[in-house]
Amino acid sequence: MIQGLRVLAAPMLLAGVALFAGVQPTLLVTGRIAPLDWLVPEGGALISMMILAARGGRRAGLQRTLLYLALATLPPLLLNVLSATRIPWAGILELTAILSVTAAILSRVIGRPRVVVGGAILACLVILGGFQGLALFAGLPSTPAADPRVGVMSALRLFHDQRAGNGPLDVGGRAPVLAAARVQGEPLDVLDTDALKGFDRLLLVQPRLLRPEELVALDAWVRAGGRVVILADPLLHWPDGRPLGDPHRAPLTSLLDPLLTHWGLVLEPADARAPEERRVLAKGALLQLASPSRFTLAPGAPCELEERGLIARCHIGEGSAVLVADADWIDDALWTLDPAHPRDPRRWTSDAVPVLERLIRGEDGPFPPTWPWLISQEALISALRWALSLILLLGVLLARLGPIPISTHDPPMPRRGGKADSGGAFPNSG
Repeated sequence: MIQGLRVLAAPMLLAGVALFAGVQPTLLVTGRIAPLDWLVPEGGALISMMILAARGGRRAGLQRTLLYLALATLPPLLLNVLSATRIPWAGILELTAILSVTAAILSRVIGRPRVVVGGAILACLVILGGFQGLALFAGLPSTPAADPRVGVMSALRLFHDQRAGNGPLDVGGRAPVLAAARVQGEPLDVLDTDALKGFDRLLLVQPRLLRPEELVALDAWVRAGGRVVILADPLLHWPDGRPLGDPHRAPLTSLLDPLLTHWGLVLEPADARAPEERRVLAKGALLQLASPSRFTLAPGAPCELEERGLIARCHIGEGSAVLVADADWIDDALWTLDPAHPRDPRRWTSDAVPVLERLIRGEDGPFPPTWPWLISQEALISALRWALSLILLLGVLLARLGPIPISTHDPPMPRRGGKADSGGAFPNSG
């Protein structure tokens, strides 16, 4: 009886441990959903279930094998579906296919000589590990080959020639986010007709207070066909090592109100109590924001609002302007684990780089698929609860099958007296 209970309880315990083990490698570190992170732990759990079933008596039947496979595949798949910004179909299909092949191989060899079983298990482990290694290089976002020439004005430390601040710079002298986005940025100290000549794109990130003549020059440049991307933050959280009062320090609040008013926009105050926010954009990208604000429109403004006012797209004369009501989302701490390797997507924690690329290049439409991201911690906790509930349900179905029958090749149990009856199966009655 106890042996039967162990055989029934062990698969549920193995499935639960494997479920939590798969969360560790990528999801808790970068916030990225990678179904193949569950490949090795769930594969190990599946192999252990099949071996334990064999020790219980004989090879598991078809129904039991399918339930073991369901315990190894369905809980992590449910977690992926419920907690991801988009369903990672490719990874889900790969995980299901590889675990199905593993179950099929083991169901054929369990009960055979140990050498055969050991070789099959080793082959399954090699398959599981090999596919997980390939997963590290699969699905990485591609980057354009050509770097656009962009004029950049910012009070933040985005170039090597700006005064000392926080955050490492790329070897080429650009901030990691500019290097990763392949933006061939050229710093601008002033905005006038001569400085803007030769540029058809501008990037303004929390700039200093612009003089009236600079605002006029910028407006005229846009109306003549220029394209500008502006990150205007009413409550900047970006760390800056320069002392308070330093004229080169980035302003804590956007100083572009005169320009925004001229274009029919109002930048609303940000809530200082608002925490960092993981926001999934309508077009599929994920950004990590810090006390984000929103734009509102004045009557007759030539602009359209997106993402609950986070983004404003304006058509001004022959040109265009795209404005984002937050600048912290390109801070290294909110998009990468390693600023020294900004072009490695495996170290990213948001889609800040491809979003900045698309804004600068003027690309619109649905966001091209990159990594599926975790929606929020609350979504992960809820998904774990549902996945554990599914494990319990499958355990109940497994229990309904009863313990695995004892093999018919086992020797008969001796009689209570310790000696076998030599007179036949039944004593004579008479």
